[in-house]
Amino acid sequence: MLAGEYEDAIHIGQQALAMAEELGLEELQAHALDNIGTSRGNLGEWQGVADLERSVALALAARSPEAACGLNNLGSVHSSFGDFRRSREYFAEAVRVGEELGSLSIAHYARAMLVGTLLWSGDWDEGLRLAEVCLAESAGETTVTLSVRRNRARVLLAQDDVSGALEDTAQVLARIRQVKDPQFVLSALGSAASVYLELGRDREARELAATLVERARLVPDWRIAELCYVAEPLGYAEDVHRLLEGLPPTRWQEANLALVSGAYAAAAELLQESSSRPTLACARQPSSDARVGPPTRGDSSSRHSPSTARSPRRAPSAKRRSSSARPQRFPRSACSRSIASKSALKLPSPKPREPCRSITSKKSVGRSCTIFVKSCSR
Repeated sequence: MLAGEYEDAIHIGQQALAMAEELGLEELQAHALDNIGTSRGNLGEWQGVADLERSVALALAARSPEAACGLNNLGSVHSSFGDFRRSREYFAEAVRVGEELGSLSIAHYARAMLVGTLLWSGDWDEGLRLAEVCLAESAGETTVTLSVRRNRARVLLAQDDVSGALEDTAQVLARIRQVKDPQFVLSALGSAASVYLELGRDREARELAATLVERARLVPDWRIAELCYVAEPLGYAEDVHRLLEGLPPTRWQEANLALVSGAYAAAAELLQESSSRPTLACARQPSSDARVGPPTRGDSSSRHSPSTARSPRRAPSAKRRSSSARPQRFPRSACSRSIASKSALKLPSPKPREPCRSITSKKSVGRSCTIFVKSCSR
């Protein structure tokens, strides 16, 4: 969503909250606060965290499934702020509360978000195990399972499971045209571009990057950060820098601005705080002078230096290795190949003001808070 749409969602939510408080309806208070807090969080406002915490407290007191939604959105907001430690805790609690209070769809969604957080924070064994659980419990491919595959692909590639990484990436790209949630689409395009560049499939990586930049201009979102790790070698550093500047000021935004600007030491320092291990490894990698702190689990800085980094051209490997059985490495974020052209995939573009369709979007306000305001105004 655009900033104006989040502001509209906050205004509608505040109207619904006032009416729910007047009528003493705690569950609807929790729902309104959930929407207010999520919208504020997406605008980079820390007050959104307090709103969401209050929403969860009210919902838990009422034994309402709304508590699981609030916990999930707390995880999402902390992710957008760059705090993967806290987001991991909230996603795990959203799964537990959702299963306990009967909100199984939210529990399923939060479990998929937890997979991504585990993988991004370096807990590859648990993240890959939970990814299998998410895929097994799904009847078919959905946005949730595709999100799991998107995150898993980069880790599989880092473990030299090329065939597994390509299979997950192909599954995501095959269905991306049917997905209307721009949050997912931006993440998927950035992740796929990283995988293809690492494998030397430059043309496909450039096409994906061009499509991501084109769509992000219409619906800006913090998830364009997925492209930061390969923006420079693909020739899109300036485009991504401009898009990042238009996002709310957070540690995540600051770190990725530093990354696409080549300020790797500054990026590594900020990412160390967020516990984003794969991103931290990418930030440390281009120069030994930029390294900050010792290597950690899931961190490739001790193995990928400019002189020893392996070639992005790889031989396929069907074997999926345990992260505890071999050194963990993450795909390189830069290469020396020149970029001759930019082209975009022919994907349907979203309308400039089309709201996101995820559970953290204004659409949930349109379905519930707006109806509540109208019904109480009769």
